[in-house]
Amino acid sequence: MRVDDAGIWRDAGAAGVAEFWPWANVREFGFRLLLAGFPDPWSGDYLEGSWFIRVPSDGGGMLAVDFDADALDPDHLPPALLRRLPGLDLAALRQGVAAARRAPRDGLREGEWLAWRSDATDAAP
Repeated sequence: MRVDDAGIWRDAGAAGVAEFWPWANVREFGFRLLLAGFPDPWSGDYLEGSWFIRVPSDGGGMLAVDFDADALDPDHLPPALLRRLPGLDLAALRQGVAAARRAPRDGLREGEWLAWRSDATDAAP
């Protein structure tokens, strides 16, 4: 994950094609815990933490895009993120990350901590 003044970027891996979302398309930003798609063979079900953005989908509605939990540190966010998401709720982000750290001891409690929402009312870019 890379954040700059143009938007948010993600390397698509083996395909070698970067994905890009300009700031004008970012409608929400936060952190969430979801049950992993596949259980661990030794310990069973577990939660995965991830950063997310929501952007307009080509088919209408909103698309959630997830980024690895290690991609950002809520105490050292990229300056462009702070500039482009005015009013970002840092406390919500810290709560989400703290819940992820407690998750193995607290059981399987999914959750979402929305830290920023655009005031744009349209669903199209």
